[in-house]
Amino acid sequence: MIRYNVGYLSPIVSPTVFCNSVGGNVIFNDNYNGPTGGNFQNNLSSSYWAIGTNTYAVGYYTLPISTTTNYTLFAYYNGRPCPGITSGTIHVLQPPPVFTATPSSSLICQGSPITINASAADNYFIINSPTITVGSPFTPTVTTAYTVVGIMNSTPVLCGNGGGQAVFRVSVSACTGINEVTNSKFSVNLS
Repeated sequence: MIRYNVGYLSPIVSPTVFCNSVGGNVIFNDNYNGPTGGNFQNNLSSSYWAIGTNTYAVGYYTLPISTTTNYTLFAYYNGRPCPGITSGTIHVLQPPPVFTATPSSSLICQGSPITINASAADNYFIINSPTITVGSPFTPTVTTAYTVVGIMNSTPVLCGNGGGQAVFRVSVSACTGINEVTNSKFSVNLS
């Protein structure tokens, strides 16, 4: 919640941050606390809210905000600006992307390379194989379960830290019969 004091207006804008991709309702309240009735309120009649591309007379509004939106309360008394300008931004933040990590293949022949691919984090490391780099090919020698951890440094904590952990197994097979067939000539006699 943000409060301002502009003469007899003490506007409140709340909330100013949403942690989702669809936004929500925002209260815009000029919070008038001056004399009631008569010429004084009439002299404030040229004051207005500018919210996004729309304008609203001073007052209390609950408006749906679905994208990051700028707002300003222009306050005037007798046609002259009141001291201070109320302005700011309603931030609609995207939640962190979902972390994934997968091998290029979960079953390989001995001597075949694979690559571990991962997304939605700033930094990755493989707990049980620190010399393996995500995105770079390597050749496993035995069947192994890999634990990949992703760390998200750039996402605001308000929206969650992002990143995550994935565990998967890569099976290494001797593939003895397959290698023999591919390395020899083969013919079929249909007589």
